[in-house]
Amino acid sequence: MKLFKLSIILFSALLFAASCDEEEQLPDPCDTVVCNAGEECQNGTCVDTTTAPPLVTVKTANDIPADVNMNETKTYFSLATGQIIDSADISATNWDIAFAGTSIFLNGGSSGNGTVTAQVLSATLFTELETAPTTGYVTDDESGTGLAIPTGSGNGWYSYVGPPTHKIEPIAGVVIMLKIANGNYAKMEILSYYQGNPDLSQYTVSPPVEPSRYYTIRYAVQTDGSTSLK
Repeated sequence: MKLFKLSIILFSALLFAASCDEEEQLPDPCDTVVCNAGEECQNGTCVDTTTAPPLVTVKTANDIPADVNMNETKTYFSLATGQIIDSADISATNWDIAFAGTSIFLNGGSSGNGTVTAQVLSATLFTELETAPTTGYVTDDESGTGLAIPTGSGNGWYSYVGPPTHKIEPIAGVVIMLKIANGNYAKMEILSYYQGNPDLSQYTVSPPVEPSRYYTIRYAVQTDGSTSLK
């Protein structure tokens, strides 16, 4: 009886070993697969391994002060970091745009030591602008043209309504395209010139009661140097 049991154990062990040998000898499903450049074989299937541009995140910055005391003070802002830069710490690379009243200055040309350039696009929806243009950018005072983002009602990003409300309203369909301090593309839209981004349609007789010279903007920065703004 003991000999019979031992025989069964030995037989089972041999079957298990044979099974393991068969599994180890199974051919690799990728042995006969030829993939194109930028692909690799995974379990017999070619998979694209090229790196897509990183997703572009739309951000909002609220109530950026813009010379609220009217003493010719600029507020310096980095689109790359989303931070206000203290005027004592500005450099050629750590800020992109500066706000003072209705004027927006670039870190380049006559306004800074950097290389920031911009252009104003009209009849353009911010959400549908998915590819940055590669030409058309200028810097402040380039060829004596003044600011790259023009000031004055109807000239750039805003219109002045006049009496009785004297409202400053962003022009619909205006998107500001920039090549910022680190060389990447960015798009920006001015949403409001008033603290708290109020609904200006309610002001039809008297001026807005909220303080002006406070920008609310939305923007998106491509971080890999491509033109994709998706």
